Amino acid sequence: MSLRDNPGCADGFAHLKPLLRECGLLIETSVAAASVSAFSAGPAVDVAVDALRRDGLFLLAGPDHCDFCRRAYRYATEKEHGDAKAD
Repeated sequence: MSLRDNPGCADGFAHLKPLLRECGLLIETSVAAASVSAFSAGPAVDVAVDALRRDGLFLLAGPDHCDFCRRAYRYATEKEHGDAKAD
């Protein structure tokens, strides 16, 4: 399966939490024994886009996290050096 055909790994979205908290956009509470986080989608997307402009790999969980993230990191690194191949 190619990177284009895979919706990817969602675990990297946790990287947004500190940024949303820093911007005052994150509401955190608990309901019974569960931790609950909420935020307004529009401003959160703006924060995410800004982070991705600074680091295009920001929303990947990590180069060793899973097959998708490993392949995406490898592709991005090869692309920077001009040897990327469509995966």
